[in-house]
Amino acid sequence: MKAHAIGEAGDLFFDLAEEAAKRKWFQRAIDLMRSKPRILVLGQSGTGKSNVVESLKRDLPQVIDRMTRTEYAKKHRISLGKSLVDVIEVPGQEDHKDRRLGAIYGMKTGVAAIINVVSYGYHERKKDVVLVGNKQIPAVCADGSANTDWLAHHRMLEIQALGEWVDVLGDRTVVGALVTLASKADLWWSEKQAEQVEAEYTSGAYLKGLGPAGNLRPSYSPYCAVAHRFYDRGLISPYFDDDVRRSLRTNFLRILLEAIGRT
Repeated sequence: MKAHAIGEAGDLFFDLAEEAAKRKWFQRAIDLMRSKPRILVLGQSGTGKSNVVESLKRDLPQVIDRMTRTEYAKKHRISLGKSLVDVIEVPGQEDHKDRRLGAIYGMKTGVAAIINVVSYGYHERKKDVVLVGNKQIPAVCADGSANTDWLAHHRMLEIQALGEWVDVLGDRTVVGALVTLASKADLWWSEKQAEQVEAEYTSGAYLKGLGPAGNLRPSYSPYCAVAHRFYDRGLISPYFDDDVRRSLRTNFLRILLEAIGRT
């Protein structure tokens, strides 16, 4: 009787082991136990954070509609090179500030890198008009060009947003590296404009706004997750093509892998 019971138990064990092998339970358990490098994605609403995260999963993601917004902090497990990393995407809307700060203050240690996504003011909000003082500013002019007042206003908001996290996360014992990622390069790309955008985010008011986060080995990278017309009617730069997009993506991934390696 006991031998029969032991035989049944043995059969059950081997059945479970075979099923576990099929479903990769053991590997998943090992993955869960291993400490994954964490990458925190910050930035104003409309700068393209979700598209950036999706572009880490595949070379050319689908465009995410501007009406779709990240409302809560999301964790994405992504393979970068030979490493699995946890990418935490934080909501950027003004009315989700409490949720955003909750995610930021929850990062006590072990953050491989912060990706602060900016877009030189090319923020795609749900509405294409913003009220500044008593003046209504449209995003796109009649000729299809981006409104310079819109761009300037949203660049100012990018700098103001730094104040939410630089004092909390601007410590190298907490964060390994900082990348300012200038997205939507497809809208502003040209040799002259690229120099202006780089200067915007590596000097002046933006650099001053980084405060203590300036100690996080800050780096800058232009980027385009996917080419897309501004508000579906703005102009795409004639100097931007798929070769440029791939080159920018390669450079950005190199920066991230170096940050993970330092961690």
